[in-house]
Amino acid sequence: NDGDYADISLTLGAEYKATTFLLNVADWRSTGAFQDRILEEVISDNGNRIFTNWHNSATFEKTGSTAEYLPYEGNETRIARIWALYPLSKLSSATTQFEAFATYLMLMLFIAVVAFVSSIMVVGLKLVSTIWDDAAVYENLRRLGMKQHEIRRLITRQMVFVYFIPTVFGCLVGAFTTYRIMLVSGVIYIAETMRVVGAACGLVAVLQLLIFVVLRSRIISFTYLRTSA
Repeated sequence: NDGDYADISLTLGAEYKATTFLLNVADWRSTGAFQDRILEEVISDNGNRIFTNWHNSATFEKTGSTAEYLPYEGNETRIARIWALYPLSKLSSATTQFEAFATYLMLMLFIAVVAFVSSIMVVGLKLVSTIWDDAAVYENLRRLGMKQHEIRRLITRQMVFVYFIPTVFGCLVGAFTTYRIMLVSGVIYIAETMRVVGAACGLVAVLQLLIFVVLRSRIISFTYLRTSA
């Protein structure tokens, strides 16, 4: 409460106190130049060396800790994350988030590519195996009078169900999970990120469709050759 704050404040020297200034603007997305000028002034006033653990300085004597000074050049991302006096804004917070998680995003992208290629191979082999095992059924249908184009349509329907259902559900679950994680994480560019997610899902769908056309052509050819043998 205010009383406790006043009592604690009286025990601290001026070197342990800081003043916070809050600025409100009409459009925070256009504050990049203003943010940069403030940051340059702050860095210059600190001699381009940042006292990163200033917020713990009042406890140095009791904890045995020492001051940590970092040159700003070359440590921009780390200083933005750990320095309590770093000038913050919505724009700089978003930029820092992207920079800090760039490595993790690349790792996730690599894992996603590996998982995508692996799933395509597994599903493709499963389709070939299933259709190949059902070749005798298609041969019996042909002998019963089913036309070749009807058999192709039957094979296509079977492939569509096995091949596209995992992709559709995977994209929906992935998009929903990404959206919920961003909501609880305080990410700013949610709409823009979801557009990227949508574009990625669209790209996956196009690649899946192209691979499906190739697989369908090969499988139907194999089935036709086997039923004709």
